[in-house]
Amino acid sequence: MRASILRQKDTREGFHDQLTSQRLILEHQLNSLRQHIHPEEESAITPLRRIQILSTAELYRLAAHLYLLEVVPSHDDNTVRPAILSLALEALDRLEVATCPWPLFIIACEAIDDNVRVRVLRVLDKMDVSRGIGNVRVMRGIVEAFWKQVDLRADARGNTGRDPHAQRFSLSWADLVNCDTPVPWFI
Repeated sequence: MRASILRQKDTREGFHDQLTSQRLILEHQLNSLRQHIHPEEESAITPLRRIQILSTAELYRLAAHLYLLEVVPSHDDNTVRPAILSLALEALDRLEVATCPWPLFIIACEAIDDNVRVRVLRVLDKMDVSRGIGNVRVMRGIVEAFWKQVDLRADARGNTGRDPHAQRFSLSWADLVNCDTPVPWFI
């Protein structure tokens, strides 16, 4: 879907309607999706491991929903985003260490509140210590650069917190990715 949008600036009649229709279908699928562990696997894992597996799956589901809102925005997204972000943060809290960078990246880019940003940075720090690979540090740099741009745009517009999500929508994280520099594969 994103590739179609990027390729286009499509002037075909009905392209916007088609995207909206696809978004509604995907949104319904994401909202009705329930994560399960295969019964044979479930009998062989500890309760803690079960929580980790289901929480990780839930992070991917919620991040996919946030990504969909980013790629095909709608006027009522301001009411949905905070609820999805809250659920994603709850799922993150259930993990001892997050090991999945893509959902964390998407969640981090939704963080407007400083308290949420601090939580995300703590998760990134734990992930970096646990994984010890460079893409976590690169991702953190992109996230921090994104947050700076969001904050600068909010300051320039005089948005002092009346609508914290209004400042977020004028900028996409994809706007900050420089294709000439190495970035993690999931960006």
